[in-house]
Amino acid sequence: MAALANSPAIGELLTHTGAAPMKPSDLAAAAASGVDAMLVTLADRVTPELLAAAAPRLALVSTLSVGLDHIALDAAAAAGVAVGYTPHVLTASTADLAVGLSLAALRRFRAGTEASIGGTCPPAWSPDWLLGADLTGATVGIVGLGRIGRAVAKRLAGFDTTLLYAAPREVAEATDLGVTRVGLPELLARSDVVLPLCPSSKATAGMFDEAAFRSMKPGSVFVNVARGELVDTAALVRVLVDDWVPGVGLAGAALDVTDPEPLPVGHPLLGCERVFVLPHVGSATAKTRTAMAMMAVGNILAAANGQPLLARVEGGSK
Repeated sequence: MAALANSPAIGELLTHTGAAPMKPSDLAAAAASGVDAMLVTLADRVTPELLAAAAPRLALVSTLSVGLDHIALDAAAAAGVAVGYTPHVLTASTADLAVGLSLAALRRFRAGTEASIGGTCPPAWSPDWLLGADLTGATVGIVGLGRIGRAVAKRLAGFDTTLLYAAPREVAEATDLGVTRVGLPELLARSDVVLPLCPSSKATAGMFDEAAFRSMKPGSVFVNVARGELVDTAALVRVLVDDWVPGVGLAGAALDVTDPEPLPVGHPLLGCERVFVLPHVGSATAKTRTAMAMMAVGNILAAANGQPLLARVEGGSK
């Protein structure tokens, strides 16, 4: 914010200082007061109503995110409002977390932590207690081989994994990464770890439903660092909580994103020792969040100075 406040290209700077996000109606009212650009986060909903209220002055929405689910892109394009975002800079942090959560799910970190905290560990070391599965030598299926998917594949090469991917089209870098393209049904049936890393859209919403989960390899784990909307949460509850049978089908899940987000207190997934949940912290390192903020602010400064945005969303789809 200091960069914006100190820039001669910026006139008046309006900020929201509350801990909670602004209500959509309040955000729309603020936009309608006469602003040229808005800096938003994933928690702010940039709706068609907001864009209409802010017209014709609003020229740019800069979001501190790579995800765009919260922005009505078609409405923005129709209104002539440019959308800036922060790609690339969070790839490494998110890929690191994907590998970490794969280990957490396979090696049952939550069950071990709860036993340690709750004092329910065996009185002596036991060779068959809290057995998990290895990431080394596992088959990992990546659904969507974009920037983050490719970064995950590079990291998993160090674990001697067999890497599969499912995507609408061939990815040129896949061969060099040692990743083999297969259909989604085959990926689900063969993978010890399933990692969705595809965009959230109307086509992918709820793609991981009960049928998908029940078609997964016995003993496999599901790891989501992409978008909660990819998952039918009620179906995951049925598979991992209501109808779970040891040794049959999906063994566990590790989730950095959920739908809804956050999950409400008392939600069945939060009470299940087979599910490891984090509060959407894929990019939560000081280095990455600083880089994201600088890019989001840089988009506004570029527009204010009549220069191309550092990263602009082309077209619309949300």
